[in-house]
Amino acid sequence: PSGTWTTVLDPMDRGGPYTLTAGQGSENVTLRDIYFGDVWLCSGQSNMVMTVSQIANASQELADAARYPYVRVFAAAPARSDVELEDLERINLPWSIPTAENLGHGNFTYFSAVCWLLGRYLYEALRYPVGLVEAAWGGTPVETWSSPRALRACGLPEDTESKDPLFAGVPPLVFCSPLSPDLSSSISPHRQLSGPQTPSVLWNAMIHPLLNMTLRGIAWYQALRACGLPEDTERSCRVPNPGQGPQRPFLGPMAEPLHPCVCVCPLPNSTSQLSTYRRQSPDDSFARLRWHQTADLGVVPNARMPGTFMAVAMDLGDERSPYGRTHPR
Repeated sequence: PSGTWTTVLDPMDRGGPYTLTAGQGSENVTLRDIYFGDVWLCSGQSNMVMTVSQIANASQELADAARYPYVRVFAAAPARSDVELEDLERINLPWSIPTAENLGHGNFTYFSAVCWLLGRYLYEALRYPVGLVEAAWGGTPVETWSSPRALRACGLPEDTESKDPLFAGVPPLVFCSPLSPDLSSSISPHRQLSGPQTPSVLWNAMIHPLLNMTLRGIAWYQALRACGLPEDTERSCRVPNPGQGPQRPFLGPMAEPLHPCVCVCPLPNSTSQLSTYRRQSPDDSFARLRWHQTADLGVVPNARMPGTFMAVAMDLGDERSPYGRTHPR
């Protein structure tokens, strides 16, 4: 036995604070300062990992953080696993009130600027508690975040070795060919942004443990590591399409579609377009990826992605960003 137990509470009205006590015999544990509201998951790769301290108006955002005590933040630590885990191995930030310290850790760590801004805007519009969960890792392809079942459903390999000479010396299971041989240097000087490449290892360690969490929606940044996909691949299947049906509160990116490579998703989710970083190449992998981000229909929401909205980012390239042109501030 794992020693893990769960209980289901009756639905509660939004708000708080509440106190929750669990007891057995003479022993009890009490949790205080509990709020009920909407919880959003923020995941994907490096632009989701950029912290509040890295954005253009960082000083103002960090100074204002304490004005939002009803927005709570949580950050899972980067982890990988060859098997599906039931709980997170490590946590970088337990559920916390936002402060300048909590939001402004080192570059590409926590807390996610995109996630924080989303939560702050939601709270200002809705005026009830919002919880934010960061589970992201820079430099990772979508296959690492996808379950083995989803990869099989989409006809994608769960284990492969590239024959591309550009991958000489690179660990197997890297699905993304660079746009050009010098892509890595043209994007970012931060080599530590390269994360795991093995399919499903981040699903297993960072997403599967969250399946029991009831989410209001998902914000995902995923695209740069999905460049240069083979023309005969169902590429729109590689764009994160979180959710499946009402029987589960959340199924992660590309998780067990109702129909292979088609995700009927009642859970609101968002994705960001790739920004522009090369003016001289209008017909490149970035442009094709933007098309596939819409399930090859050119607009979202659409019949294949009815619960999806997209942040148009073609004009957000930041050529002067100290973090690389594909990491706009």
